[in-house]
Amino acid sequence: MKAIKYLSYALFCGAALSLGSCADDSVLGFSVDKPEGMDSLEYLNQYNPLKTYVNRTTDPNFKLGCGVTASDFPSAALPYRLAVTNFDEVVAGNAMKYASCVKDDGSMDFSLVQEFVTAAQDAGVNVYGHCLGWHAQQNLRYLNGLIADRVISTDPDDIEDIQDGYVDYSTFTSYPYYVMGYTPEFEDGCMVSHYPGEWYQYFVADGIPTKIGQSYKVTVCMQGSTAGQLNVQFGNWGNLLEKTLYFTDQMQEITIEFDNCPVETSFVVFQPGTYEGDIKIKWLKVSHASPNVQPLTPEEKKDTLSMAMANWIDGMMEATHGAVTAWDAINEAISGGDNDGDGYYDLQHAATTDPTDAANNFYWQDYLGDLDYVRYVIADARKSFAAHGGNPSQLKLFINDYNLESTWDNNMKARSMVHWIQQWESDGVTHIDGIGTQMHISYNLDSIAQKRQEQAVDSMFAILARSGKLIRVSELDMGINDVNGQSIPTTQVTVAQQKKMAEFYTYIINSYFRYVPAAQRYGITQWCITDSPADSGWRPGEPVGLWNESYQRKPQYEGYVKGLQGAQVTN
Repeated sequence: MKAIKYLSYALFCGAALSLGSCADDSVLGFSVDKPEGMDSLEYLNQYNPLKTYVNRTTDPNFKLGCGVTASDFPSAALPYRLAVTNFDEVVAGNAMKYASCVKDDGSMDFSLVQEFVTAAQDAGVNVYGHCLGWHAQQNLRYLNGLIADRVISTDPDDIEDIQDGYVDYSTFTSYPYYVMGYTPEFEDGCMVSHYPGEWYQYFVADGIPTKIGQSYKVTVCMQGSTAGQLNVQFGNWGNLLEKTLYFTDQMQEITIEFDNCPVETSFVVFQPGTYEGDIKIKWLKVSHASPNVQPLTPEEKKDTLSMAMANWIDGMMEATHGAVTAWDAINEAISGGDNDGDGYYDLQHAATTDPTDAANNFYWQDYLGDLDYVRYVIADARKSFAAHGGNPSQLKLFINDYNLESTWDNNMKARSMVHWIQQWESDGVTHIDGIGTQMHISYNLDSIAQKRQEQAVDSMFAILARSGKLIRVSELDMGINDVNGQSIPTTQVTVAQQKKMAEFYTYIINSYFRYVPAAQRYGITQWCITDSPADSGWRPGEPVGLWNESYQRKPQYEGYVKGLQGAQVTN
Protein backbone atom coordinates (compact mmCIF):
# COMPACT_ATOMS: atom_id res chain seq x y z
CA MET A 1 0.00 0.00 0.00
CA LYS A 2 1.29 3.40 -0.93
CA ALA A 3 2.96 4.79 2.18
CA ILE A 4 2.10 8.44 1.62
CA LYS A 5 -1.63 7.66 1.83
CA TYR A 6 -1.35 5.70 5.05
CA LEU A 7 -2.45 7.00 8.36
CA SER A 8 -3.49 3.61 9.62
CA TYR A 9 -4.89 0.53 8.08
CA ALA A 10 -7.60 -1.48 9.67
CA LEU A 11 -7.75 -3.70 6.68
CA PHE A 12 -11.40 -4.42 6.68
CA CYS A 13 -11.53 -0.65 6.24
CA GLY A 14 -13.08 -0.38 9.68
CA ALA A 15 -15.89 -2.84 9.07
CA ALA A 16 -18.88 -1.91 11.19
CA LEU A 17 -19.87 -4.18 14.03
CA SER A 18 -23.34 -2.65 14.26
CA LEU A 19 -25.67 -4.53 11.91
CA GLY A 20 -28.80 -3.00 10.46
CA SER A 21 -29.41 -4.75 7.14
CA CYS A 22 -29.92 -8.06 5.44
CA ALA A 23 -26.39 -9.27 6.01
CA ASP A 24 -24.48 -12.35 4.90
CA ASP A 25 -26.53 -14.48 7.30
CA SER A 26 -24.78 -17.76 6.55
CA VAL A 27 -21.53 -16.26 7.81
CA LEU A 28 -22.90 -14.34 10.78
CA GLY A 29 -24.94 -17.21 12.16
CA PHE A 30 -28.05 -15.04 12.61
CA SER A 31 -30.31 -12.88 10.46
CA VAL A 32 -31.19 -9.22 10.69
CA ASP A 33 -33.85 -7.05 9.12
CA LYS A 34 -33.21 -5.67 5.67
CA PRO A 35 -33.67 -2.00 4.88
CA GLU A 36 -35.81 -0.52 2.14
CA GLY A 37 -34.44 -0.62 -1.39
CA MET A 38 -32.53 -3.88 -1.05
CA ASP A 39 -35.00 -6.13 -2.87
CA SER A 40 -33.15 -5.59 -6.17
CA LEU A 41 -30.01 -7.16 -4.71
CA GLU A 42 -31.65 -10.29 -3.33
CA TYR A 43 -30.19 -12.22 -6.26
CA LEU A 44 -26.74 -11.94 -4.64
CA ASN A 45 -27.81 -14.36 -1.92
CA GLN A 46 -27.85 -17.21 -4.46
CA TYR A 47 -24.04 -17.24 -4.54
CA ASN A 48 -21.85 -19.51 -2.45
CA PRO A 49 -18.78 -18.29 -0.51
CA LEU A 50 -16.21 -16.78 -2.87
CA LYS A 51 -13.49 -19.38 -2.48
CA THR A 52 -15.81 -22.13 -3.72
CA TYR A 53 -15.60 -20.59 -7.21
CA VAL A 54 -11.85 -21.16 -7.54
CA ASN A 55 -11.18 -24.01 -9.99
CA ARG A 56 -9.00 -26.29 -7.87
CA THR A 57 -8.45 -28.63 -10.81
CA THR A 58 -6.79 -26.11 -13.11
CA ASP A 59 -5.38 -23.98 -10.29
CA PRO A 60 -4.70 -26.22 -7.28
CA ASN A 61 -2.25 -23.73 -5.72
CA PHE A 62 -4.30 -20.57 -6.32
CA LYS A 63 -5.07 -18.66 -3.12
CA LEU A 64 -7.94 -16.24 -2.75
CA GLY A 65 -6.94 -13.87 0.04
CA CYS A 66 -8.14 -10.85 1.97
CA GLY A 67 -6.71 -8.17 4.20
CA VAL A 68 -7.64 -8.39 7.88
CA THR A 69 -7.05 -6.77 11.24
CA ALA A 70 -5.00 -9.31 13.19
CA SER A 71 -6.77 -8.68 16.50
CA ASP A 72 -10.09 -9.79 14.98
CA PHE A 73 -8.80 -13.35 14.68
CA PRO A 74 -8.01 -14.44 18.26
CA SER A 75 -11.38 -12.97 19.32
CA ALA A 76 -13.24 -14.66 16.43
CA ALA A 77 -14.97 -11.34 15.70
CA LEU A 78 -17.44 -10.99 12.82
CA PRO A 79 -14.80 -10.02 10.24
CA TYR A 80 -12.99 -13.25 11.17
CA ARG A 81 -16.02 -15.31 10.15
CA LEU A 82 -16.40 -13.44 6.89
CA ALA A 83 -12.72 -14.02 6.09
CA VAL A 84 -12.46 -17.72 6.89
CA THR A 85 -15.72 -18.51 5.09
CA ASN A 86 -14.85 -16.75 1.84
CA PHE A 87 -11.05 -16.78 1.54
CA ASP A 88 -8.10 -19.21 1.58
CA GLU A 89 -5.53 -16.76 2.91
CA VAL A 90 -5.39 -13.71 5.18
CA VAL A 91 -2.95 -10.81 5.36
CA ALA A 92 -2.50 -8.72 8.51
CA GLY A 93 -2.65 -5.02 7.79
CA ASN A 94 -0.25 -3.83 10.47
CA ALA A 95 0.60 -6.53 13.00
CA MET A 96 3.53 -8.06 11.12
CA LYS A 97 5.28 -4.81 10.25
CA TYR A 98 8.48 -3.54 11.83
CA ALA A 99 7.07 -0.67 13.89
CA SER A 100 4.34 -2.93 15.28
CA CYS A 101 6.87 -5.36 16.72
CA VAL A 102 10.15 -3.52 17.39
CA LYS A 103 10.33 -1.29 20.47
CA ASP A 104 12.46 1.80 21.01
CA ASP A 105 15.21 -0.23 22.68
CA GLY A 106 15.29 -2.81 19.86
CA SER A 107 13.47 -5.53 21.78
CA MET A 108 10.67 -7.24 19.88
CA ASP A 109 7.14 -8.28 20.81
CA PHE A 110 5.52 -10.85 18.52
CA SER A 111 2.66 -11.86 20.84
CA LEU A 112 -0.11 -10.59 18.54
CA VAL A 113 1.60 -12.15 15.53
CA GLN A 114 1.70 -15.52 17.25
CA GLU A 115 -1.95 -15.29 18.34
CA PHE A 116 -2.98 -14.31 14.81
CA VAL A 117 -1.07 -17.14 13.13
CA THR A 118 -2.40 -19.71 15.59
CA ALA A 119 -5.99 -18.53 15.14
CA ALA A 120 -5.64 -18.64 11.35
CA GLN A 121 -4.18 -22.15 11.49
CA ASP A 122 -7.04 -23.29 13.71
CA ALA A 123 -9.49 -21.82 11.18
CA GLY A 124 -7.79 -23.63 8.30
CA VAL A 125 -6.63 -20.55 6.39
CA ASN A 126 -3.11 -19.55 5.36
CA VAL A 127 -1.32 -16.44 6.60
CA TYR A 128 0.60 -14.37 4.07
CA GLY A 129 3.44 -12.39 5.68
CA HIS A 130 3.38 -8.63 5.17
CA CYS A 131 6.13 -7.41 5.26
CA LEU A 132 9.87 -7.85 6.01
CA GLY A 133 11.62 -4.97 4.23
CA TRP A 134 9.97 -1.55 3.89
CA HIS A 135 10.88 2.09 4.40
CA ALA A 136 7.57 3.04 6.07
CA GLN A 137 6.30 2.10 9.53
CA GLN A 138 9.80 1.65 10.89
CA ASN A 139 10.93 2.44 14.43
CA LEU A 140 12.84 5.61 13.61
CA ARG A 141 13.99 6.24 17.14
CA TYR A 142 15.68 2.87 17.39
CA LEU A 143 17.11 2.72 13.87
CA ASN A 144 18.45 6.28 13.82
CA GLY A 145 19.92 5.71 17.25
CA LEU A 146 21.87 2.74 15.92
CA ILE A 147 23.69 4.90 13.40
CA ALA A 148 24.03 8.08 15.48
CA ASP A 149 27.43 9.72 15.82
CA ARG A 150 29.85 7.96 18.12
CA VAL A 151 30.91 9.90 21.23
CA ILE A 152 34.69 9.70 21.48
CA SER A 153 35.09 11.86 24.59
CA THR A 154 32.88 12.32 27.65
CA ASP A 155 35.10 14.89 29.36
CA PRO A 156 32.74 17.70 30.51
CA ASP A 157 35.31 20.24 29.39
CA ASP A 158 34.88 18.99 25.82
CA ILE A 159 31.10 19.44 25.80
CA GLU A 160 29.65 22.64 24.37
CA ASP A 161 26.00 23.71 24.66
CA ILE A 162 24.74 24.61 21.18
CA GLN A 163 21.65 26.81 20.93
CA ASP A 164 19.12 25.59 18.31
CA GLY A 165 16.31 28.02 19.01
CA TYR A 166 15.63 31.03 21.20
CA VAL A 167 12.36 32.90 21.73
CA ASP A 168 12.29 36.27 23.54
CA TYR A 169 8.64 36.98 24.25
CA SER A 170 9.33 40.63 25.10
CA THR A 171 9.64 41.23 21.35
CA PHE A 172 6.11 39.96 20.60
CA THR A 173 2.98 42.09 20.33
CA SER A 174 0.70 39.35 18.97
CA TYR A 175 0.67 35.58 19.17
CA PRO A 176 2.66 34.20 16.16
CA TYR A 177 1.81 30.48 16.34
CA TYR A 178 -1.01 28.22 15.35
CA VAL A 179 -3.90 28.58 17.80
CA MET A 180 -5.12 25.35 19.39
CA GLY A 181 -8.22 26.70 21.06
CA TYR A 182 -6.43 29.19 23.34
CA THR A 183 -4.42 32.34 22.59
CA PRO A 184 -1.90 33.63 25.19
CA GLU A 185 -1.45 37.35 25.79
CA PHE A 186 1.65 39.55 26.12
CA GLU A 187 2.17 41.66 29.22
CA ASP A 188 5.24 43.30 30.79
CA GLY A 189 7.69 41.57 28.43
CA CYS A 190 6.19 38.11 29.04
CA MET A 191 3.85 35.73 27.31
CA VAL A 192 1.01 35.20 29.75
CA SER A 193 -1.70 32.56 29.93
CA HIS A 194 -4.75 32.59 32.18
CA TYR A 195 -6.80 29.51 33.03
CA PRO A 196 -9.79 29.60 30.63
CA GLY A 197 -11.96 27.36 32.77
CA GLU A 198 -11.17 24.20 30.83
CA TRP A 199 -8.20 22.08 29.77
CA TYR A 200 -5.94 24.08 27.44
CA GLN A 201 -2.64 24.12 25.58
CA TYR A 202 -0.62 26.41 23.30
CA PHE A 203 2.54 26.59 21.21
CA VAL A 204 5.54 28.30 22.78
CA ALA A 205 8.01 27.67 19.92
CA ASP A 206 7.91 26.28 16.39
CA GLY A 207 10.16 25.58 13.40
CA ILE A 208 13.21 24.61 15.44
CA PRO A 209 15.80 22.69 13.39
CA THR A 210 16.62 19.42 15.11
CA LYS A 211 18.48 16.24 14.28
CA ILE A 212 16.96 12.79 14.50
CA GLY A 213 18.48 10.80 17.34
CA GLN A 214 19.93 13.89 19.08
CA SER A 215 19.08 14.76 22.70
CA TYR A 216 17.81 18.29 23.42
CA LYS A 217 17.27 20.58 26.40
CA VAL A 218 14.32 22.95 26.67
CA THR A 219 15.13 25.78 29.07
CA VAL A 220 12.45 28.30 30.02
CA CYS A 221 12.40 31.35 32.27
CA MET A 222 8.94 31.37 33.82
CA GLN A 223 6.75 31.46 36.88
CA GLY A 224 3.20 30.65 37.92
CA SER A 225 0.89 32.58 40.17
CA THR A 226 1.14 29.47 42.33
CA ALA A 227 3.44 26.46 42.18
CA GLY A 228 2.31 23.87 39.65
CA GLN A 229 3.18 21.66 36.73
CA LEU A 230 2.44 21.35 33.05
CA ASN A 231 3.10 18.86 30.26
CA VAL A 232 5.63 19.76 27.57
CA GLN A 233 5.49 18.24 24.08
CA PHE A 234 8.60 18.33 21.90
CA GLY A 235 8.89 17.07 18.32
CA ASN A 236 6.31 17.16 15.55
CA TRP A 237 2.91 15.74 14.69
CA GLY A 238 2.94 11.96 14.92
CA ASN A 239 6.37 11.93 16.61
CA LEU A 240 6.11 13.71 19.95
CA LEU A 241 8.17 13.37 23.13
CA GLU A 242 6.61 14.44 26.43
CA LYS A 243 7.93 15.53 29.82
CA THR A 244 6.44 17.10 32.95
CA LEU A 245 7.77 20.57 33.87
CA TYR A 246 7.45 21.73 37.50
CA PHE A 247 7.46 25.47 38.28
CA THR A 248 7.08 27.76 41.31
CA ASP A 249 5.63 31.18 41.99
CA GLN A 250 9.08 32.72 41.46
CA MET A 251 10.55 33.64 38.08
CA GLN A 252 13.34 31.14 37.43
CA GLU A 253 15.10 29.15 34.74
CA ILE A 254 13.90 25.56 34.42
CA THR A 255 15.43 22.91 32.17
CA ILE A 256 14.00 19.60 30.99
CA GLU A 257 15.71 17.14 28.64
CA PHE A 258 14.41 15.07 25.74
CA ASP A 259 16.39 12.10 24.46
CA ASN A 260 16.50 10.77 20.91
CA CYS A 261 14.60 13.43 18.97
CA PRO A 262 12.44 11.70 16.32
CA VAL A 263 12.17 14.51 13.72
CA GLU A 264 14.20 17.09 11.81
CA THR A 265 11.98 20.11 12.63
CA SER A 266 10.41 20.49 16.05
CA PHE A 267 7.96 22.59 18.00
CA VAL A 268 7.36 23.01 21.73
CA VAL A 269 3.84 22.93 23.16
CA PHE A 270 2.90 23.76 26.74
CA GLN A 271 -0.14 21.97 28.15
CA PRO A 272 -1.10 23.59 31.49
CA GLY A 273 -4.22 21.45 31.30
CA THR A 274 -6.39 22.33 34.27
CA TYR A 275 -3.82 24.39 36.23
CA GLU A 276 -5.98 27.22 37.56
CA GLY A 277 -3.35 29.92 37.92
CA ASP A 278 -1.58 32.34 35.58
CA ILE A 279 1.68 31.52 33.80
CA LYS A 280 4.30 34.08 32.74
CA ILE A 281 7.13 33.17 30.36
CA LYS A 282 10.04 35.55 29.62
CA TRP A 283 12.00 33.45 27.18
CA LEU A 284 12.54 29.89 25.99
CA LYS A 285 15.64 28.20 24.60
CA VAL A 286 16.18 24.85 22.86
CA SER A 287 19.75 23.56 22.87
CA HIS A 288 21.83 20.43 22.72
CA ALA A 289 25.12 19.33 24.15
CA SER A 290 27.81 18.83 21.57
CA PRO A 291 30.44 16.41 22.87
CA ASN A 292 33.41 15.33 20.85
CA VAL A 293 31.76 12.96 18.40
CA GLN A 294 32.66 11.10 15.25
CA PRO A 295 30.15 10.01 12.59
CA LEU A 296 30.04 6.32 11.75
CA THR A 297 31.55 5.46 8.39
CA PRO A 298 29.22 4.22 5.62
CA GLU A 299 30.71 0.76 6.13
CA GLU A 300 29.96 0.85 9.88
CA LYS A 301 26.38 1.96 9.24
CA LYS A 302 25.91 -0.81 6.69
CA ASP A 303 27.27 -3.46 9.05
CA THR A 304 25.16 -2.20 11.94
CA LEU A 305 21.94 -2.04 9.96
CA SER A 306 22.50 -5.36 8.22
CA MET A 307 22.67 -6.96 11.66
CA ALA A 308 19.53 -5.11 12.73
CA MET A 309 17.71 -6.37 9.65
CA ALA A 310 18.89 -9.91 10.27
CA ASN A 311 17.73 -9.75 13.91
CA TRP A 312 14.32 -8.45 12.88
CA ILE A 313 13.77 -11.13 10.27
CA ASP A 314 15.05 -13.87 12.55
CA GLY A 315 12.69 -12.77 15.31
CA MET A 316 9.71 -12.83 12.94
CA MET A 317 10.63 -16.23 11.54
CA GLU A 318 11.06 -17.61 15.04
CA ALA A 319 7.64 -16.26 16.03
CA THR A 320 5.92 -17.81 13.00
CA HIS A 321 7.93 -21.08 13.25
CA GLY A 322 7.69 -22.03 9.58
CA ALA A 323 3.90 -21.69 9.44
CA VAL A 324 3.96 -18.62 7.17
CA THR A 325 5.43 -19.79 3.88
CA ALA A 326 4.88 -16.72 1.65
CA TRP A 327 6.07 -13.18 2.35
CA ASP A 328 6.36 -9.71 0.94
CA ALA A 329 10.13 -9.73 1.36
CA ILE A 330 10.35 -6.17 0.02
CA ASN A 331 7.52 -3.65 -0.07
CA GLU A 332 7.30 -0.54 -2.26
CA ALA A 333 10.99 -0.17 -3.04
CA ILE A 334 10.61 1.35 -6.52
CA SER A 335 10.07 5.08 -7.01
CA GLY A 336 8.21 6.79 -9.83
CA GLY A 337 11.21 8.60 -11.29
CA ASP A 338 14.25 7.86 -13.43
CA ASN A 339 16.94 10.20 -12.16
CA ASP A 340 19.90 8.32 -13.60
CA GLY A 341 18.43 8.16 -17.10
CA ASP A 342 18.80 4.41 -17.60
CA GLY A 343 15.21 4.01 -18.77
CA TYR A 344 13.91 2.44 -15.55
CA TYR A 345 12.59 3.88 -12.33
CA ASP A 346 15.10 4.16 -9.48
CA LEU A 347 14.60 2.81 -5.99
CA GLN A 348 13.12 5.15 -3.42
CA HIS A 349 15.60 7.20 -1.39
CA ALA A 350 15.36 9.89 1.27
CA ALA A 351 17.24 12.33 -0.97
CA THR A 352 14.76 12.02 -3.84
CA THR A 353 11.45 11.96 -1.97
CA ASP A 354 9.57 14.87 -0.41
CA PRO A 355 10.80 16.19 2.97
CA THR A 356 7.82 14.85 4.92
CA ASP A 357 8.35 11.30 3.68
CA ALA A 358 12.09 11.59 4.24
CA ALA A 359 11.53 12.62 7.87
CA ASN A 360 8.93 9.95 8.63
CA ASN A 361 10.50 6.96 6.87
CA PHE A 362 13.71 4.97 7.11
CA TYR A 363 15.21 4.05 3.74
CA TRP A 364 17.32 0.97 4.37
CA GLN A 365 18.63 1.12 0.80
CA ASP A 366 20.31 4.46 1.61
CA TYR A 367 22.70 2.52 3.86
CA LEU A 368 22.69 -1.04 2.55
CA GLY A 369 22.71 -0.10 -1.13
CA ASP A 370 20.17 -0.68 -3.88
CA LEU A 371 21.33 -4.22 -4.55
CA ASP A 372 22.37 -5.47 -1.11
CA TYR A 373 19.22 -4.17 0.58
CA VAL A 374 17.09 -6.70 -1.26
CA ARG A 375 19.73 -9.42 -1.36
CA TYR A 376 20.24 -9.24 2.41
CA VAL A 377 16.51 -9.47 3.12
CA ILE A 378 16.08 -12.46 0.80
CA ALA A 379 19.13 -14.26 2.24
CA ASP A 380 18.15 -13.54 5.86
CA ALA A 381 14.59 -14.71 5.26
CA ARG A 382 15.66 -18.02 3.73
CA LYS A 383 18.24 -18.66 6.43
CA SER A 384 15.96 -17.89 9.37
CA PHE A 385 12.91 -19.61 7.89
CA ALA A 386 14.87 -22.88 7.69
CA ALA A 387 16.46 -22.35 11.10
CA HIS A 388 13.07 -22.08 12.79
CA GLY A 389 11.35 -25.12 11.41
CA GLY A 390 10.34 -24.06 7.92
CA ASN A 391 10.62 -26.28 4.87
CA PRO A 392 12.90 -24.31 2.50
CA SER A 393 11.19 -25.77 -0.58
CA GLN A 394 7.89 -24.17 0.51
CA LEU A 395 9.14 -20.62 1.09
CA LYS A 396 8.00 -18.03 -1.46
CA LEU A 397 9.42 -14.50 -1.32
CA PHE A 398 7.78 -11.65 -3.25
CA ILE A 399 8.60 -8.08 -4.24
CA ASN A 400 5.42 -6.02 -3.75
CA ASP A 401 4.63 -2.57 -5.18
CA TYR A 402 1.88 -0.20 -6.30
CA ASN A 403 1.03 1.55 -9.60
CA LEU A 404 2.24 -1.33 -11.75
CA GLU A 405 -1.01 -0.89 -13.70
CA SER A 406 -0.26 2.81 -14.31
CA THR A 407 -1.84 4.40 -17.38
CA TRP A 408 0.34 7.52 -17.56
CA ASP A 409 3.76 6.00 -18.29
CA ASN A 410 3.17 2.90 -20.41
CA ASN A 411 3.43 0.60 -17.36
CA MET A 412 6.97 1.84 -16.66
CA LYS A 413 6.85 0.77 -13.04
CA ALA A 414 5.93 -2.80 -14.02
CA ARG A 415 8.81 -2.82 -16.50
CA SER A 416 11.10 -1.39 -13.84
CA MET A 417 10.04 -4.12 -11.42
CA VAL A 418 11.13 -6.83 -13.86
CA HIS A 419 14.39 -4.96 -14.53
CA TRP A 420 15.24 -4.63 -10.84
CA ILE A 421 14.54 -8.28 -10.16
CA GLN A 422 17.02 -9.14 -12.88
CA GLN A 423 19.56 -6.87 -11.20
CA TRP A 424 19.00 -8.34 -7.74
CA GLU A 425 19.31 -11.87 -9.07
CA SER A 426 22.40 -11.14 -11.17
CA ASP A 427 24.69 -12.34 -8.37
CA GLY A 428 23.62 -15.90 -9.17
CA VAL A 429 22.66 -16.49 -5.53
CA THR A 430 19.60 -14.38 -4.84
CA HIS A 431 16.31 -15.92 -5.90
CA ILE A 432 13.02 -14.01 -5.88
CA ASP A 433 9.93 -16.18 -6.24
CA GLY A 434 7.24 -13.71 -7.17
CA ILE A 435 5.88 -10.25 -7.86
CA GLY A 436 3.01 -8.63 -5.98
CA THR A 437 0.96 -5.95 -7.71
CA GLN A 438 -1.19 -3.99 -5.29
CA MET A 439 -3.88 -2.65 -7.65
CA HIS A 440 -5.61 0.06 -5.63
CA ILE A 441 -7.73 1.13 -8.58
CA SER A 442 -10.92 2.92 -9.60
CA TYR A 443 -13.58 2.37 -12.22
CA ASN A 444 -13.86 5.44 -14.46
CA LEU A 445 -17.22 6.72 -15.69
CA ASP A 446 -15.25 8.45 -18.44
CA SER A 447 -15.26 5.69 -21.07
CA ILE A 448 -11.95 6.74 -22.62
CA ALA A 449 -10.18 6.74 -19.26
CA GLN A 450 -11.75 3.39 -18.39
CA LYS A 451 -10.63 1.81 -21.66
CA ARG A 452 -7.11 3.12 -21.08
CA GLN A 453 -7.13 1.61 -17.57
CA GLU A 454 -8.27 -1.77 -18.87
CA GLN A 455 -5.51 -1.78 -21.48
CA ALA A 456 -2.94 -0.91 -18.80
CA VAL A 457 -4.16 -3.82 -16.64
CA ASP A 458 -3.76 -6.23 -19.56
CA SER A 459 -0.33 -4.83 -20.36
CA MET A 460 0.79 -5.11 -16.74
CA PHE A 461 -0.14 -8.77 -16.43
CA ALA A 462 1.60 -9.54 -19.73
CA ILE A 463 4.77 -7.74 -18.64
CA LEU A 464 4.87 -9.39 -15.24
CA ALA A 465 4.10 -12.83 -16.63
CA ARG A 466 7.09 -12.62 -18.98
CA SER A 467 9.32 -12.45 -15.90
CA GLY A 468 8.58 -16.13 -15.26
CA LYS A 469 7.85 -15.32 -11.61
CA LEU A 470 4.77 -16.13 -9.57
CA ILE A 471 2.28 -13.29 -9.93
CA ARG A 472 0.07 -12.20 -7.06
CA VAL A 473 -2.54 -9.46 -7.01
CA SER A 474 -1.76 -8.38 -3.47
CA GLU A 475 -4.05 -5.53 -2.37
CA LEU A 476 -6.93 -5.24 -4.83
CA ASP A 477 -9.65 -2.73 -4.02
CA MET A 478 -11.75 -0.45 -6.18
CA GLY A 479 -13.33 2.97 -5.94
CA ILE A 480 -15.18 4.83 -8.67
CA ASN A 481 -14.43 8.15 -10.42
CA ASP A 482 -16.89 10.47 -12.12
CA VAL A 483 -16.35 11.77 -15.65
CA ASN A 484 -14.06 14.48 -14.24
CA GLY A 485 -11.86 11.96 -12.46
CA GLN A 486 -13.19 12.79 -8.99
CA SER A 487 -13.89 10.00 -6.50
CA ILE A 488 -17.56 9.29 -5.84
CA PRO A 489 -18.30 8.55 -2.15
CA THR A 490 -20.17 5.42 -1.14
CA THR A 491 -23.22 7.44 -0.13
CA GLN A 492 -23.66 8.68 -3.71
CA VAL A 493 -22.87 5.52 -5.70
CA THR A 494 -25.86 3.99 -7.47
CA VAL A 495 -26.57 0.29 -7.90
CA ALA A 496 -26.01 0.69 -11.65
CA GLN A 497 -22.57 2.16 -10.96
CA GLN A 498 -21.77 -0.67 -8.59
CA LYS A 499 -22.61 -3.11 -11.36
CA LYS A 500 -20.11 -1.31 -13.59
CA MET A 501 -17.52 -1.75 -10.84
CA ALA A 502 -18.48 -5.44 -10.70
CA GLU A 503 -17.81 -5.72 -14.42
CA PHE A 504 -14.37 -4.21 -13.89
CA TYR A 505 -13.60 -6.72 -11.13
CA THR A 506 -14.58 -9.45 -13.57
CA TYR A 507 -12.37 -7.88 -16.23
CA ILE A 508 -9.35 -7.72 -13.92
CA ILE A 509 -9.71 -11.31 -12.74
CA ASN A 510 -10.25 -12.55 -16.29
CA SER A 511 -7.19 -10.59 -17.42
CA TYR A 512 -5.13 -12.22 -14.67
CA PHE A 513 -6.13 -15.70 -15.81
CA ARG A 514 -5.73 -14.79 -19.48
CA TYR A 515 -2.19 -13.42 -19.31
CA VAL A 516 -0.66 -15.26 -16.36
CA PRO A 517 0.08 -18.95 -17.04
CA ALA A 518 -1.39 -21.42 -14.58
CA ALA A 519 2.02 -22.32 -13.13
CA GLN A 520 2.62 -18.65 -12.24
CA ARG A 521 -0.74 -17.90 -10.59
CA TYR A 522 -0.17 -17.46 -6.88
CA GLY A 523 -3.54 -15.82 -6.27
CA ILE A 524 -5.55 -12.65 -5.72
CA THR A 525 -6.04 -10.79 -2.44
CA GLN A 526 -8.92 -8.38 -1.85
CA TRP A 527 -7.57 -5.65 0.44
CA CYS A 528 -10.81 -4.14 1.79
CA ILE A 529 -13.64 -6.63 2.02
CA THR A 530 -16.08 -4.02 3.35
CA ASP A 531 -16.60 -0.41 2.37
CA SER A 532 -14.38 2.19 3.99
CA PRO A 533 -15.97 4.39 6.68
CA ALA A 534 -15.91 8.14 6.16
CA ASP A 535 -13.36 8.58 8.96
CA SER A 536 -10.99 5.86 7.77
CA GLY A 537 -7.33 6.55 7.04
CA TRP A 538 -7.53 4.50 3.84
CA ARG A 539 -9.77 5.59 0.94
CA PRO A 540 -12.24 7.18 3.39
CA GLY A 541 -15.89 6.93 2.44
CA GLU A 542 -15.19 4.98 -0.75
CA PRO A 543 -17.11 1.87 -1.92
CA VAL A 544 -14.02 -0.34 -1.89
CA GLY A 545 -15.63 -3.47 -0.41
CA LEU A 546 -17.37 -6.54 -1.75
CA TRP A 547 -19.66 -6.18 1.26
CA ASN A 548 -20.97 -2.94 2.71
CA GLU A 549 -20.30 -1.87 6.29
CA SER A 550 -23.22 -4.01 7.48
CA TYR A 551 -21.79 -7.15 5.85
CA GLN A 552 -24.27 -7.08 3.00
CA ARG A 553 -23.13 -8.47 -0.32
CA LYS A 554 -22.79 -5.87 -3.06
CA PRO A 555 -22.91 -6.25 -6.86
CA GLN A 556 -19.11 -6.27 -6.74
CA TYR A 557 -19.36 -9.68 -5.05
CA GLU A 558 -20.95 -11.03 -8.22
CA GLY A 559 -18.15 -9.46 -10.23
CA TYR A 560 -15.64 -11.52 -8.27
CA VAL A 561 -17.71 -14.68 -8.70
CA LYS A 562 -18.00 -14.21 -12.46
CA GLY A 563 -14.32 -13.42 -12.73
CA LEU A 564 -13.36 -16.60 -10.91
CA GLN A 565 -15.78 -18.55 -13.08
CA GLY A 566 -14.26 -17.00 -16.20
CA ALA A 567 -17.63 -15.56 -17.25
CA GLN A 568 -18.93 -12.04 -17.81
CA VAL A 569 -21.48 -10.18 -15.70
CA THR A 570 -24.83 -9.82 -17.45
CA ASN A 571 -27.13 -7.01 -16.36
